[in-house]
Formats: sequence, C-alpha cells, structure tokens
Amino acid sequence: MDIIETFSQQKKNRVKYTVLALILWVPALLIQYYKEPIADMFAQSSLFSIYLQLFALLLQAVGMVFIFLTHKNSKCPACTKLAGSGWKIEECKSCGQKLT
Repeated sequence: MDIIETFSQQKKNRVKYTVLALILWVPALLIQYYKEPIADMFAQSSLFSIYLQLFALLLQAVGMVFIFLTHKNSKCPACTKLAGSGWKIEECKSCGQKLT
C-alpha cells in the first residue's frame, strides 16, 4: 500500500473511532449531569447513585481508548508525526507529504 491509500484507511478509522467515542461519552456526560434526578427516579439509596457514577466512569474510560486510537490514526504514514488537525487533511504539516 502506498502512503495515500494508507492515510485514506486511517481517515476511515478516525471517523469510526470518533463516532464510537461520542456514542460512549455522550451518555456518560448526561448521566453525570442528571445523576440526582436519575437516582431519585429509580431508588432512594445512595448505593445506586455510586453505581451510576461508576458506570459513567467506565463509559468514559472505554471512550478514552477510542480517542487515543483516533489520535494514533491522525499520524502521517511517511514521517509518523501528527499530520494535522481537523477532518480534511490534504498534506502533512510536518514533512509536506501529499496525503490525498
């Protein structure tokens, strides 16, 4: 595979990993923001609230793995440095290699 094909595959992976991270992080953030109403709705015990917070933390931890994978797939195949930021990266900002 040449550099353009490799970076094209990395771009597809970046999109997949970003979507997976958002799927995990949005519910976790909503749970943390609305923890009191959710805990009051299901149980009066504080133990349920603790489990709810642990579940949100677990979602965020798994989501963080996908954020790291997104960062890993943002690197230039030619120089292995960060190719740029954003979604439409046409050339590496470090080495100037055309990536599209």
